[in-house]
Amino acid sequence: MINSMTAKIGGMLEGAEKPSTSIDIAACIIDLSEEVAEPDPVLGIGDIPVFSRGNISVIGGAAKSRKTFLVCHLAGMFLEGNASGTIVILDTEMARFHTMRTARRIHRIAGFDTNKNNSRLVVLSLREQSTEERTDVLKQVFAIWKPALVFVDGIRDLVKDFNSPDESSRMINLLMRLSSQYNCHICSVLHENKIGGQLRGHLGTEVVNKSKTVIGVSVSDGISTVKPLFCRNRPFDEFHFTINEEGLPDLCGEPAKPAKTDRLKELFDELLPATVTLSYADLTSKVIEKRGIQKRGAEKNIKQALDGNIITKNHAGMYYSNENNTTVQDDELPF
Repeated sequence: MINSMTAKIGGMLEGAEKPSTSIDIAACIIDLSEEVAEPDPVLGIGDIPVFSRGNISVIGGAAKSRKTFLVCHLAGMFLEGNASGTIVILDTEMARFHTMRTARRIHRIAGFDTNKNNSRLVVLSLREQSTEERTDVLKQVFAIWKPALVFVDGIRDLVKDFNSPDESSRMINLLMRLSSQYNCHICSVLHENKIGGQLRGHLGTEVVNKSKTVIGVSVSDGISTVKPLFCRNRPFDEFHFTINEEGLPDLCGEPAKPAKTDRLKELFDELLPATVTLSYADLTSKVIEKRGIQKRGAEKNIKQALDGNIITKNHAGMYYSNENNTTVQDDELPF
């Protein structure tokens, strides 16, 4: 079927404008007479496949939300649950000492000797390498170790400008091509923006759009929460972990949710530090940026904070936090 289609397309292209690449259009056609197997799962959470061969995914979260601890947990799950298969982890951020601690942490989870490398886990420290060198290493690990699962802990460091559409597209296309070519799964790790909670830059947008699974990590009161943000198939149930006395991720129950007034107080205490006042328009904009909500929602938050005596509007029409200005009289505040 494909061969006859190739000949037909070749005839149709005679006299057409010459393409800029050597792409074989016929190879891209979906042939319904073929049987295409569903990608084999690499790792599941509960009974839900989360990582599968030939796909990419991403873990995102704010700084210090324990994204690397989650990588350790997932790597340990794979090594404990499978009798074969290799994991490669590329770390671009931490110093060699801390990267070694990560490797030993995974060894402890998997029950491996912590003073001897195990052939099923390869951890590479790339903090000192250039952007180009890190990308070259990424391209080589598949041919060398033929891993089932690869974590790129710090995908941002494989591009020079994470806001460049062209560079971001090339990097994510590379990940997709490598995952297909070597029939493995590649999971990237990327920071969230400080405001808005989106993954950083155009790189974040691109990897979210192309990933099979997007995992979010957040931390509150010492407990990290792991949520499925976007999934091509059925999402897994969110779960929680803390760090135990041995320095290992340990599954735990859901953290107690703060009351709504507590969340409002935390929000406005952060937006209105001591001696700072904001106009209604500026405060509304700050709430929109911080919570990623619409204007109407921000205005509702401000009204609730006023009614709850969390913030006050002074005689000049400026707003300030009551908690952060408990010792300051109204006429002493800067207007």
